[in-house]
Amino acid sequence: LTLRKLIGWPGLLLPFLVRLLAWSYEPSLSDYYYTRSGVLFIAVCSLMGAFLISYRGYEKKENEAFSDNLVTWVGGIFILLVVAVPTPLDCDGCPCPTPICHQDKWLGIIHFASAALFFVVMGYMSAFHFVRGDNFNDAKKRRNVVYRIAGFGMWAILVATGLLLWLTDIKSSFAHFIFWVEVALLILFGASWLVKSKALQKVGL
Repeated sequence: LTLRKLIGWPGLLLPFLVRLLAWSYEPSLSDYYYTRSGVLFIAVCSLMGAFLISYRGYEKKENEAFSDNLVTWVGGIFILLVVAVPTPLDCDGCPCPTPICHQDKWLGIIHFASAALFFVVMGYMSAFHFVRGDNFNDAKKRRNVVYRIAGFGMWAILVATGLLLWLTDIKSSFAHFIFWVEVALLILFGASWLVKSKALQKVGL
């Protein structure tokens, strides 16, 4: 339960902590890597990756494709890739503010793909693995509603974001579009893990 809280709370609070520390409004959460919040961004994402890789949940049953451990292990690798391959520095001619920075298109694709796949995997974990159990009482049924909303919600946001980026020029009219997409994704991610950790039992979850 403690490990689940150590995954849920950092995910939920990360967007607000990095913005508060940097005291700036960046286009995306990943852009805080190049601000004074960079150390916090790296530390939180790295810890989340380590906690996910070390997580032990239910073993795989005969009718299931993956164990909890395999799903969280893959998710942990993806979030570590987000840190290891940072977003491109969007500033031509600016000095590099960190030991690692780049403006390479393909490295940027790896970064964004890793972030998207992290939420794909975590959405799957929430919608299909967290809902399992033996005692389906009223509280468990309520928790399962939250898990499914969080899991399918992450997928829906990713699909909607992809379509908007492909079909419209939304980033030009809304410079912080990606940041708020990431906030929504992390709220769903964090809420799912906190419910699983029983941190919200006092509100009936």
